[in-house]
Amino acid sequence: QPYIVRTDPQVNFSWGTGSPGPAIQNDNFCAHWNGFITVPRANTWCFDVIGDDGMKLTINGQVLENRWSDGSTSTPDLTYPGHCLGVSGLSTLPIQIDYYEHSGGAGIVLYAGDVSGGQYIVPTNWLSTSATALPQGWNLSASTGTSGTFTKAVVTSNSVVLSDSDAKTYEYRRTNPADPVSGFIPPPDARGTLSVRPNGTYVAQGEDGLDYYFNAAGALTAVTSTTDDLHPAAAAYSYDVSVDAARLKQIIDPVTLRAITLKYSAASYGSSPCADSPTGLGFAQQGPSGMLCEIDYWDGTNTLLYYTPELSGSQLARIVDPGSETTDFAYTTVNSVLTLAKVRNSIQADWVAQSPTARDTDAARTLISYDTAGRATQVQLPSATGSTTDTARPAHSYTYGPASNEARMTIAGFDPPQHYASDVTWDAGGRTLTSTDATGSVTTNTWDSGDQPASVYNASTGRKSTAFFDI
Repeated sequence: QPYIVRTDPQVNFSWGTGSPGPAIQNDNFCAHWNGFITVPRANTWCFDVIGDDGMKLTINGQVLENRWSDGSTSTPDLTYPGHCLGVSGLSTLPIQIDYYEHSGGAGIVLYAGDVSGGQYIVPTNWLSTSATALPQGWNLSASTGTSGTFTKAVVTSNSVVLSDSDAKTYEYRRTNPADPVSGFIPPPDARGTLSVRPNGTYVAQGEDGLDYYFNAAGALTAVTSTTDDLHPAAAAYSYDVSVDAARLKQIIDPVTLRAITLKYSAASYGSSPCADSPTGLGFAQQGPSGMLCEIDYWDGTNTLLYYTPELSGSQLARIVDPGSETTDFAYTTVNSVLTLAKVRNSIQADWVAQSPTARDTDAARTLISYDTAGRATQVQLPSATGSTTDTARPAHSYTYGPASNEARMTIAGFDPPQHYASDVTWDAGGRTLTSTDATGSVTTNTWDSGDQPASVYNASTGRKSTAFFDI
């Protein structure tokens, strides 16, 4: 049974002579990752894993690398055709990586490249724990507004690990591993409960007052309101498990039986449940296969989603809400990845529609800039005057440094004594260490060995808050 079950945002580890966690010995351990990978555009893509010691990479059922032996590799092999597969459209493919460490150094890195010769470590926004219903960088969340929504379960003989919409995991240990229908001990940071029924259905009762139903394979099948006077009319969620482990199909009001229905593209003309995109505007005729293309409401209205063509990356290009409220998106390429660069909301779209020839400029868009590492350097709001030469546009700018784990933000037209509005530092795990506001007040955070917040100290007030957790 696994010692650690967690969600890693990226497969890029160099443990040296250490291990993935305190519970794991430094040698003679193995690891297994499974999830989904979404490439940014149609192409022939090549993949490999490097590290120390043995590793096996499988994508969409195709074994692309199988070096199951002691030794280390430092250069990825992205040669065609052995390590490559063709991807048509914006596809989300299942990925599985197996790894073992025998002795000495330990580490593993997942690489990708295209036939043009470029290669890079697979970024976090390519990877997900479930097949996505929207392109990379977008997230479909139909929860009640909390971050505790459970989306997936990993079932073992000793425990059940639940994942929420933020990819945080919660391990519920069985009170009696020999009894498949025994009770569960919740983790210290969770207040929800988990039970299993004789038919193998797992029911997680969340802090949000909802019950999440998983089948024996861990797939989310339904979400319903817990019987509670405080939530007498909470919505019920229905999922299509025949297509994906957690693809939302309907949201139903149990009182009026009104329903919101989600439709997903079949890509090919004539077989998709969604209407074709309007012509002449640069949209793909249909969205990529499996992507959300329409949301139907009980009153006959709907929300429509249009995508860029396959050769332009199959990204989300426009959302049209009831009443023709339109939001447009445009992208730029950063390190071979399509990245959001421009946004025009419905108010700006209405203003442009009054005189498209004169007003259809970047003055009526929010603009986002990036550095060569793919980090945001500026977010600039639309011009209040509609002028492309407006120097008074509201903007936040971001710089990284002077330390390698530090970022600073400045605000256009605002110059405090330290010449920045906020400064944040973080540790190797991405956890906030210090934050400094515009007044120079510094807040310091510490963390325990279990990745839990241990204390928060405000230097201006001299006050410190400390958290303790049961073991």
